[in-house]
Formats: sequence, C-alpha cells, structure tokens
Amino acid sequence: MYIFVYGTLKMGGVNHHLLKDSEFCFHYKKTCHTLIDIGHGFPYMVETKTVKNFVMGEVYEIDENKIEAIDRFEGVPHMYKRVKDVTEFVTDSDGEQIFHESYISTMDLNSLSHPHKKLNYWKIDDSKVLFNVIVDGRKYTEEAKKIIFHMRFWDSQRAKTNRSYMNLVNKRAGAKLDTKSNAAFLRDCIINGFVEEYDTPTLIK
Repeated sequence: MYIFVYGTLKMGGVNHHLLKDSEFCFHYKKTCHTLIDIGHGFPYMVETKTVKNFVMGEVYEIDENKIEAIDRFEGVPHMYKRVKDVTEFVTDSDGEQIFHESYISTMDLNSLSHPHKKLNYWKIDDSKVLFNVIVDGRKYTEEAKKIIFHMRFWDSQRAKTNRSYMNLVNKRAGAKLDTKSNAAFLRDCIINGFVEEYDTPTLIK
C-alpha cells in the first residue's frame, strides 16, 4: 500500500524510523489540504475547499503489516483518521495508477480560536537529507541548500544568494514554487520537473 507523509514521518523527521524498510516513491503535493501548527511539535492536516492550498510531502510504499503500528502512532481514530484518496493519483514507472492513503485530523481545526499557523510544508532537519539530482548535466548528492547553490552557479543569470535565485526562478518560470526554504523549493522543483532526480534521496544517519 502507499502512504503520504507530511510531518515528522518524512525523511529527516524525528519519527522517520517508523518507516524503516519502506520504499520512498516520490515527492508529492496534495492539493485542497493545509497543515495546522498549534505548537504541539507536529502538524495536523485538514481538508480545505480550494486547490490553492496544498501540502508538500513524500509517498512511500509500505508493508501492510506496518500500518497498524503507524495507526497507533498517529492516534487513530481519536486524533487522526486514515483516508484513501480516490480522487488524486499518480502514474508509476510501469504506467499503473497509484492511490495513496494519508492521515487527516479528526478535529475541526478550521475554526480554531487557539493561536495557530497554516503551513504547506513542515520543516524537518533538512541537513540530514541528501538529494541525488542532476544540475547542468552533473550529478550531485548534497543537501538542498548546496544543490541550489550549484543551480544558481551554473545559471546564466547569476544570483547573489539562494533566496534571490529562488525568486528569479519563480518569476522566470511563471510558477508559484515554494520559496520559504531551500528544501521546500528543491522538492517543488523536482515535483514540477524543473530538476531531475537520478536516485531517491539519502538519509544521513
């Protein structure tokens, strides 16, 4: 089965060990959803009414024998419910449609009076994740901020900083890429096909 993770279960997250021996499939943006941060140290994902809202995360193929343990960790059915998304799918390398499951908050967080933040990307320890990508025909295995440095170095329009380069790419491509962090931007570039991965990301242990 396939599961979409977006918080501490992501590669580099403090609870990623629960996905040990699971196969990373791809980066993914789940539309019509957003993350709510109320200061608990992990995000709650809720459904919204607009495609402008999205959550960026990772899809893994996991052994069905593991799902009960992950359900317990997520607090199903009290804090979260595990939902199969039958409206959004992607096509794998064999041309098959992949439907995924994800954990949605059971609380009505859209009407929260408690102080909170709405996010589309939950920041983890990005220094632990090495991306295997091709930049200007060269293969790199490095963390996101270094990959973006290489991207701007080989770009004909030299930008002075990673931040200015991310804004330049956004304007030039006419895209709405996430520029809040190096890792979010690189993942978004991969999802949109602006950067090619030659292998799955590597976790530094």
